[in-house]
Amino acid sequence: MENNNNDLRIRNGFLCWGVGGFLGFLSCVFTMTELIPSMNNFFLYGLTSIAILVVLYGCYLIFEK
Repeated sequence: MENNNNDLRIRNGFLCWGVGGFLGFLSCVFTMTELIPSMNNFFLYGLTSIAILVVLYGCYLIFEK
């Protein structure tokens, strides 16, 4: 039973890594292309911060036992 919980936790951790990486990539693209210039600060600071938090939560899920 414990092994199954660990597998689920690790899978969710890698999913968080993927989502966080994708959000970080979107943040980079939106900031460089300036699609919506009035929201440039949100993409640069807000979306990047959210992406970093999601990736760090994924690290917590994977490496913490």
